Amino acid sequence: PAVLGYSLEKRTVPRCNVIKALLSKGLLGKRGSELYSLEYVLKITDEVFVNRFVSKHDDKELVAELMAIFTGFNELNRLGL
Repeated sequence: PAVLGYSLEKRTVPRCNVIKALLSKGLLGKRGSELYSLEYVLKITDEVFVNRFVSKHDDKELVAELMAIFTGFNELNRLGL
């Protein structure tokens, strides 16, 4: 599958950590909220991912936290941390 060719550091880990944060806050998977397949989460573009899982929330602090999770891993990796 194509998802095996995606970068762990740049794509897989940041996206999975955003999903993990949403699940831990009860914002995915409860009260009829749809769970998405890992393949879908990894295949969509960054723009679609951010729109669907990050910026759609009304809570600005939550959006900032999720964006930090999504972009922070790439920045830490770039710095070698």
